[in-house]
Amino acid sequence: MNRLLRAFFVGTLGVALAWSWSIVPVTADTPLFEEAPCKVEVPAELQVRCGYLTVPERRDNPTGKMLRLHVAIIKNTEGIEDAPAVVHLAGGPGGSGTLDLEGWIGFPLLDQYDLITYDQRGTGYAEPSLNCPELEAEETQENLESCRDRLIAEGNDLGAYNSAESAADLNDLRLALGYQSWVLYGVSYGTRLALTAMRDYPEGIESVILDAVYPPNVNSTETENLYGLRAINRMLEGCSQKSACDEAFPDLKANFYTFLEGLNDSPEEIDGVTYDAGVVYDLIFQVMYDTEAIRDLPLALSLAFDGDWELLIELSGGGGAFLRQEPEEIASLDQSEGMQLSVECSEEVAFDSKEKGIENAKTLPDALQEHAITQVESEFSDCETWGVEEAHAVENEAVVSDIPSLILNGMYDPITPPEWGALAAKTLKNSYNFDFPGMGHGAVGAHACPSEIALAFLADPSREPDSGCIALMDLPNFNLE
Repeated sequence: MNRLLRAFFVGTLGVALAWSWSIVPVTADTPLFEEAPCKVEVPAELQVRCGYLTVPERRDNPTGKMLRLHVAIIKNTEGIEDAPAVVHLAGGPGGSGTLDLEGWIGFPLLDQYDLITYDQRGTGYAEPSLNCPELEAEETQENLESCRDRLIAEGNDLGAYNSAESAADLNDLRLALGYQSWVLYGVSYGTRLALTAMRDYPEGIESVILDAVYPPNVNSTETENLYGLRAINRMLEGCSQKSACDEAFPDLKANFYTFLEGLNDSPEEIDGVTYDAGVVYDLIFQVMYDTEAIRDLPLALSLAFDGDWELLIELSGGGGAFLRQEPEEIASLDQSEGMQLSVECSEEVAFDSKEKGIENAKTLPDALQEHAITQVESEFSDCETWGVEEAHAVENEAVVSDIPSLILNGMYDPITPPEWGALAAKTLKNSYNFDFPGMGHGAVGAHACPSEIALAFLADPSREPDSGCIALMDLPNFNLE
């Protein structure tokens, strides 16, 4: 299997609210939201109410099948009545918004803003879920077909699980909760959903934070391995540019590629897992999502070069916030494989070129070429099996908008590179685009500087926030022992 089944969140900071928040009346025509118990335990530190939003599976068939989306509304910690609302759009596609309420404890935006998070259609506790336990057992073509056939037999229209319908769900949620407008806060795929909503439902959006940007007008299937390896190289070079790290781990980049070549000749067998160059590349790729875990990578690699794999394996299996091990239920619901395939196959792979992806794979170091080519081929093969139709051409076009937008990018992000933020900014007329040294995938909440910038932006979206803290960031701050 492939990237499609990969998962694609400081100190307290205060600001004065610079714009008012108005509530619109709920009428008989308003989409239905019903309060219900939260599906996961609510931490004592948070005030949360939950419920379900009911939406049609397809807007062109409003009397057809209906879906229920689980919603969690987290009250701001300062107890402000009628506070502005920020709605969180989870990544993936296929990630759940409601499974990890504990993860919002201490989140900087929650001081003075109510935060709304929800399970997008097909994800988490949404009904129905497009989760594929078949693929969680083993990622094979047979199990992929089994999941597809089961979901269709259960009456699900796999082609209805896409960004345009999800953007309509988001607008329905705003109306159902009675907000005239609100702020969108998208992370990873959530930024693409936010951009889709900006295009289709601009009237309900006050401003937008796009954190780890995945715009529609990119060719991610063709370029993923190029950007992923470049992020890894930046990390390796970042170590060599810091005297203490370079002294502790000399020639790290050269030794890394020698290490990969050796693994292709003689893979390492550890606890029943075969570690060849491709597996190690994928492992490091995933660790690079997490800014905190990146700090340990030079040390982990240096140890692995000498035969001690413990730290590297620990990082890949639970060494940081992004990669931490979860209880079994959360692990199985945290990523809806079916939703991811429906979105990516119709909106991304359908517009990409397998030939170009293979051509790019052949430019990688010899030790990684075969792995990268196989990955590209499997992505197209999986989408052929999944069988959803190509999306409308607009889903592959840049979003043009004048809604105030804050764009945040990690320089070490392996999956949504800074170039994508710059690309999105070209057609977002009132946007501010910032890159953060040493950071991985997702900036707000992972470091004080991007959190401070985000709060300043929310306080006054019409003015460029002060970004002076970026020059003071001492990242990456690698651990040496």
